[in-house]
Amino acid sequence: MNGFMIARDGKAKLDEDAAFKARVRGVRRMGQWAAERLGLAGQAATDYAKSLVEADFELPGDDDVVAKLLLDLPQGSVTADQLHAQLALCLAAEDGPA
Repeated sequence: MNGFMIARDGKAKLDEDAAFKARVRGVRRMGQWAAERLGLAGQAATDYAKSLVEADFELPGDDDVVAKLLLDLPQGSVTADQLHAQLALCLAAEDGPA
């Protein structure tokens, strides 16, 4: 393996780590958004956001996060499409350098 390949692999790893961290921050932001709608504040809101991040590890993509939100938020208060859109906004807000 030459120096270029090592550098390229190192950059790819850094990019992957940055994307992972940005996703965690975005899902945590979504958790804070949902916690507010659930009437949670302080540590309870932080704990809820953390539980949403943990739920994100169940399946690839956004469906696991949206499924948890649909179960937790008052029935009929928000649709899956609305949650996907809000999650996209939260993820976009956190996409970039930490």
